[in-house]
Amino acid sequence: MWPEVIWNLDQEIKYLQPFYAGTNNLAMAQGDKRTQRNFWMFNTFKYRDSKYMTADSVNNYIHLRIYDKGTISITPYSHIYARVEFGNAKDEQKRAFRNETVEFNTDGIAAVNDLETHIYSSDRISKIGDLSPFHVGYCDFSMAPKLQEIIVGSEEEGYLNGNLTTFTLGTSELLRLVNISNCYNLTDTIDASRCPTLKTFKAYGSAISGVIFSTGGPV
Repeated sequence: MWPEVIWNLDQEIKYLQPFYAGTNNLAMAQGDKRTQRNFWMFNTFKYRDSKYMTADSVNNYIHLRIYDKGTISITPYSHIYARVEFGNAKDEQKRAFRNETVEFNTDGIAAVNDLETHIYSSDRISKIGDLSPFHVGYCDFSMAPKLQEIIVGSEEEGYLNGNLTTFTLGTSELLRLVNISNCYNLTDTIDASRCPTLKTFKAYGSAISGVIFSTGGPV
């Protein structure tokens, strides 16, 4: 078995140095065709699951309870049909391409008060935008392993959210930012131990009792 450093050097000599010199061999670095096909099939099934709301797409969702109106800006990790369900008031699905943002809002909903909200295919989503305008009261991100940032609170002058009492993270190898600032009734210890790349954790004005970070993380 070669150590990782040897593999990295081998890749640099074979693919990166020729690329910088003007010859593009990067496609050869993707592995054998069987591996490529398996990867393609995996993402293809995920895409179709999201379109027809079958298999894992039904069970993988971000769970929120919202108390105000706002917009959810979904940026998918891979091509999906994004779907957001605002309780029984509004259920909407949109085709979404990798790294391109689609928006879902509460327009047309007469009143928002403790409205249960589901963001489906959460294992295929990298960003959901700024959720602070919703004044979220409950949020569970444990089924969203590709999220890069979670913004529930805000440090803007005058912002307060007394609704949030439950905040749950899961395993996320890409999560870089968490903001729960000015959620003053959140008193739990936040478990971020399975988020090894978490770099910024903002909790100004909250009442949390502590945070468990990943060992050796870049906080």
